[in-house]
Amino acid sequence: MPNKLPPSCVLLALTLLYAGERVFDGKMRTGLNRVGMATLGVGLLLALVRIMRNTGDRRKAWAEVFFDYLVVFVGLSLYATQRSGIVSSGRLFTLLQVCWPGVLLLGLLPAIAQEMAM
Repeated sequence: MPNKLPPSCVLLALTLLYAGERVFDGKMRTGLNRVGMATLGVGLLLALVRIMRNTGDRRKAWAEVFFDYLVVFVGLSLYATQRSGIVSSGRLFTLLQVCWPGVLLLGLLPAIAQEMAM
């Protein structure tokens, strides 16, 4: 399995989610969002397999990258919570609006840097 497959899946997932949220409406939007989340899940699964196939220091390094991908997932989950209408107004809604991009970047930027370094 190529080592660059997990980050490719994660970046493709983010691209699909962006297109689904900003470019399309209706069924196309829902479809792209579902495909994007499924692609993110595949990327996380491939990153987990990559951890299991390595030993020693490389295993620890790939585990850190996997953790960063989980932080990206948490950021997207915060966005989905805010977007779904579960929290429709008030301070919690504002907190979600402000926090999700930071959490997403907090996971994505170190993951990209570590992927490029390995």
